[in-house]
Amino acid sequence: MKRFPLIVLILVCVLSMAFVTGQIECQPLSWKYDAPSSVYSVAVSADGNYMIGGCKDGGILFFDRELTNGKELWKSTGVLSIATVAISNDGGYAVAGSDDAVVYFFDRGFSDSKTLWKYSVKGPAKSVSLSGDGSYLAVGCYDRRIYLFDKDFTNDLPLWYFIAGDQVSSVAISRDGNYLVAGSRDKYVYSFDQAYTGQTFRWRFQTEAEVLSVAISADGSGIAAGGMDDYLYFAEQDFARGSYTWRIKTGGKVNSVAISSDGNYVAAASDDGYIYFCDRELTGNSYLWKFPTGGKVRSVALSYDGSAVIAGSDDNYIYLFDRTFTANTYVWRYLTEDDVSTVSISDTGTHMVAGSKDSNMYYFAAPTETVTSTSTTLPSTTTALTETTSTETTSETMTTPILTTTSQTISQPLSIGNTSLLIVAIVVVAAIALLALVSMKRKKRRPSEETKQDNIPETKQEIIPETKQENIPEAKQETKQESIPETRQEHIPEVKQETKQGNIPEAIPEDTTSEIMRSCIKCGKALPEGADFCPECGANQSGKQEPSKRRHRKDASHT
Repeated sequence: MKRFPLIVLILVCVLSMAFVTGQIECQPLSWKYDAPSSVYSVAVSADGNYMIGGCKDGGILFFDRELTNGKELWKSTGVLSIATVAISNDGGYAVAGSDDAVVYFFDRGFSDSKTLWKYSVKGPAKSVSLSGDGSYLAVGCYDRRIYLFDKDFTNDLPLWYFIAGDQVSSVAISRDGNYLVAGSRDKYVYSFDQAYTGQTFRWRFQTEAEVLSVAISADGSGIAAGGMDDYLYFAEQDFARGSYTWRIKTGGKVNSVAISSDGNYVAAASDDGYIYFCDRELTGNSYLWKFPTGGKVRSVALSYDGSAVIAGSDDNYIYLFDRTFTANTYVWRYLTEDDVSTVSISDTGTHMVAGSKDSNMYYFAAPTETVTSTSTTLPSTTTALTETTSTETTSETMTTPILTTTSQTISQPLSIGNTSLLIVAIVVVAAIALLALVSMKRKKRRPSEETKQDNIPETKQEIIPETKQENIPEAKQETKQESIPETRQEHIPEVKQETKQGNIPEAIPEDTTSEIMRSCIKCGKALPEGADFCPECGANQSGKQEPSKRRHRKDASHT
């Protein structure tokens, strides 16, 4: 029982720390959808209101963020495996590329339950990208071609296409549709303008191996690329021909790259299990930070200003980070049932979608709280970015991305993994533990004092009578011979009675006791000192008579 308070204290501490850990890893999962097969590609609109997913079995799924009626708004089936999907800023248009070498273009309403148009290419369409308003779409195919279409599908043909030296693995188009970038297995990264000036690329630079992923900033000024040579590349749109701006080595092939709208931040997902984050200047000639996951990182995406980073790994986790890499770890992570193959994030960083080989689509919406610095509160969300919205207006009216500090009055997502929350939680746990310890000590002191007060009177009452009753007979027993039980029975009551009256010295004088002990128990005659047998009757202390001794004593007396 003494250990019970200590056990309770330990349990409180453990549960409190578990609560803190749970808060750090608490992810804002809104819903997950059981898809018909593995989800290969996902995309979310800039405002986070709509998302699209492409599945291994050829299913194309379109959702709103509320998952109205608990299912997709619409789906399209009957095609081969969907390898890639993309969506416009407001979710008004979507595109998908399939392994059956067809490009599908949809509107949000899925008019007449069919595509707005589709186009057959010469090989699997492995990468697609839409401009901000959906006016232009780029497609990269294994037929070595890079295509540019307009949404009206003028003349039922692409606006133009370019034939690269090998399969085209990845394409990306700027938000304004003015620039297009592509990466090919011929080891080149290509840059084009929308007008396809000169009927060829603007420039290209060569890498050391096949290019697997490319990304372009919203204004087209910055380009990121990565591939089989394990390097992350960055290039300026107006850079010198035939050269990249910088590159940095990772520990494995680069599967996916992402870039912020202004090109100031770049992220990469590598086969070495790390997520890499760099700035445009490559400060310190190195990445700003990197984080190890438990498997190959398959996909990475950035919010509009690069303040939030989402990634999916073969360790089955979906990870979210803030740009400053708070506490040197993730903001949260979510465990799925299989490899996470694709991720996407909204402009604000508050809406995220991911697809996994476990045949599920996951949608996350970060909770928000209003941070007020003035009497005026701006709306918590903003209108999706379109061609008609100027860059300056966008930067002022956008909701601040997750975990970004601002002096304006805005709707700001809760930073669940914030260091301050962790510190406060630890302080609270320590305070609880201290209070419990003090309480435990007080409880220990009170019973001990009560025990002392209770035991002192009992000790006096019990020990003193026992001393009188036990010690006196023991003294008698030492002096008396063992064979005088009758004498003990007669005199013990008298001793007790006299003891009560307080006459112990008079009741048991030494001489009287000696005489009584030397009287013959049979004839009553006094026994000589040290005699074992009565000289008169010859009786020993047991009362038996030995005549031989008696006669011997008589003869001795006559002599």
